[in-house]
Amino acid sequence: MEIGSFFSSPKGLCKCDHDKTVISMLNEFNCNYYASGRFAIRDLIDFQNITKVLLPEYVCESIINCFDSVNIITYKLDNNLNINIDDVLSKMTDDVTCIFIIHYFGAIHQDDKLQQISVCAKSKKIIIIEDTTHSIFSDPNTIGDYCICSLRKWFPIPDGAVLYSNKIYSLPKQKNEEIDISKVLSAMKLKDYYIENGIDNKDLFRALIKEYENDLNQYTNSYKISRYSYSLLQVFDIIEIKTQRLNNYTHLKKYFLEKRIEPIVNIENGMYPFCFPIYVNKRNSLQRYLSENGIYCAVHWPSIKNNPSRNIISEKLAKHQLSLPIDQRYNIEDMEYILTKIDDHIEFIC
Repeated sequence: MEIGSFFSSPKGLCKCDHDKTVISMLNEFNCNYYASGRFAIRDLIDFQNITKVLLPEYVCESIINCFDSVNIITYKLDNNLNINIDDVLSKMTDDVTCIFIIHYFGAIHQDDKLQQISVCAKSKKIIIIEDTTHSIFSDPNTIGDYCICSLRKWFPIPDGAVLYSNKIYSLPKQKNEEIDISKVLSAMKLKDYYIENGIDNKDLFRALIKEYENDLNQYTNSYKISRYSYSLLQVFDIIEIKTQRLNNYTHLKKYFLEKRIEPIVNIENGMYPFCFPIYVNKRNSLQRYLSENGIYCAVHWPSIKNNPSRNIISEKLAKHQLSLPIDQRYNIEDMEYILTKIDDHIEFIC
């Protein structure tokens, strides 16, 4: 058994109703589809001449690296990743050109705080970029002038992200170039052989994925999504995906609440989870134990060496956050397996 890690090749594909795809969901917006979210961010920075930017103190390194470090100002969050509205508003000065908002793990920020940010941004002509990578199915757009979602985090596709906006905003003109996806396609297929046939090739497909991610970091141009991945996005049934993830999340949540352990964020009615994030005292020990038992848990995000804030909240998250996999590949039986292994070291959980 193996739970988590990157997707293998898509299984059981069949045509679904057009109105159940992510592409149809985004039809009301102007959309550009890219190979990667960082390509979308870089294109938008150039298109809107974005200089000084407000970033949340908890953010992945690939986003930080899209901006000039001297132009980054960070704003505060609390332990549950809610925006510190007083800190944000105090930093929305006239020289700020953009504020970047992340809805973490599927939870949407409180509406009153978002509206205060929106009013201030409009008065100062500050562009709002909304990162919906974790929250696109909870709400594809709250106050963002522009939204960006890395779709390859949700679907078994080798590449794919989308930059979208309300119809009143124009988008950058895209270049008609695709990246080479052969490495990641090979890795996905090799993982199939590993899971389905027991072929010992794990080191190879992991190495290919690492090489592919390194390649993404080296690209200087912004490439569009591959035709292969875009065609798959017209097949995946997002209703089934949302339902399965929510069922898995709910099952894990019931267990943890019985142990008086709260997830880091609260998924409320109408929201759909990206994963199940928890704080773990001995994070590395638990992560290693779970991987030894075929459960691969991501860390969002392990490195903050380039994060200009480096404060208590971001340090705590970087050292203690662990994401349990709940995606559509798995069912309640798989969640039960995760919980049996968690039970072995429940004392590690904060």
